[in-house]
Amino acid sequence: MKFIFCIGLFLSILGAREISLETPKDAVNSYYYAMNHADLDLLKKVMVKDSYDETVQVWALSIALNDKVFHTLLKQYGTDPKVDKEVEEAVHKKLFTAPAKTLSDLETTPLGKSRAIIRYKENGKKKQLFASLHGATWKIDYMAGRKID
Repeated sequence: MKFIFCIGLFLSILGAREISLETPKDAVNSYYYAMNHADLDLLKKVMVKDSYDETVQVWALSIALNDKVFHTLLKQYGTDPKVDKEVEEAVHKKLFTAPAKTLSDLETTPLGKSRAIIRYKENGKKKQLFASLHGATWKIDYMAGRKID
């Protein structure tokens, strides 16, 4: 029993290091940690709700293309918590089997005080994500790159 407690404590310490959201770079690192570990609960914490839902739907669509029953279920996403859970479980399985991605060369460009663009390389390919500030934490927010009038 003591051994299990020690392992749990060690894993929680490791996990806590991976979910920092103090800077936009931290948010991107935590996002990739969640994606590489198929941790949708962590992904919910790292992303704003609309961006999270969009991410789940994109991954679910890749499943739905080969499964008509699941496609019908996906159309109901966001209308029923049971449906959402079923879709999220399928996405979890898909992410779990996906190859891990590595990040490098993260650079942050502020877009005002509460938004930022983070440019980086994913497996050597140039990518970018947007983040927005929510209280004291930064979250991945696909809409943070929009032009504000």
